[in-house]
Formats: sequence, structure tokens, C-alpha cells
Amino acid sequence: MEAEEITEWYTIEDIQKIYRMTIKAVHNFTSRHKIPKKKEKTGNTTLYSKKHVDDIKNAQIGEDGYITIPEACAMFNVDRDTIYNRCQSYKIPKINKGKFVIVSVEGLRKVFGSGNIAINNVNEQQRSNIIENTNSDK
Repeated sequence: MEAEEITEWYTIEDIQKIYRMTIKAVHNFTSRHKIPKKKEKTGNTTLYSKKHVDDIKNAQIGEDGYITIPEACAMFNVDRDTIYNRCQSYKIPKINKGKFVIVSVEGLRKVFGSGNIAINNVNEQQRSNIIENTNSDK
């Protein structure tokens, strides 16, 4: 998708609020995933493709039934220490995959319940409200 075809954009602040990321995490994420970006002509604001960010962040659970620790944190609304603690206490299967650790969604659901359907724990209405609030602050 060419940058000219992209019609919806996130600011860094939007991504931070929606996905609960730090500025450094946003920069690392957008760089690692080569998210299309553009500089706004007025001011020093960088915008990132909403579609690309959402597609990657809303990735469905893999066919193997495992998700990363950050995805598990968002899905069950707990911190990473809680995920690791429950994996150890309840012997939930986890796998080291390169520099990432992935855990069994089925095992987590037995401990935490069904969790949220969306990996990032944010639905479209919440996103709209956050963006509207951000835009009204400007």
C-alpha cells in the first residue's frame, strides 16, 4: 500500500493510549514492523498508518494456540509478572521462540477465564473515543 493510498493515521500519542505503549516501544514497534509513516507539514508530528498498526496489533492467535507475553497481558489485563507467575504455578506450557516467549492460550484461559476476544483489549468504540479526546485536546 502506497503512502498516498493511506487515509487514516495515528499519532504517537494515539498509539501510546490505545495500546498502552511507551514512546520508545512505539518507535521500536513501528521501526521493526516497517509501518508506513509520514511527517505532518505543520509542526513536528509523525503519523503512522492506522491500518498497518491495527493489523499487526490485532493479529489473531496463531494456529498453534500460543501468544506472546505482551499479548497475554493485554488479553487478560494483567502484568507480565503475573503471567510468568501463573505459568510457573499452574504449569502452563510456554516456549522460547527466538527472543520471544510464547504461552498457551488454552492454559491461560483455564487460569484466567475467557479473557478478552481482542488481543489488545481495546474495541473500536474505545479507540474512537480515545482519538476524539486526543483531537479535542489539541
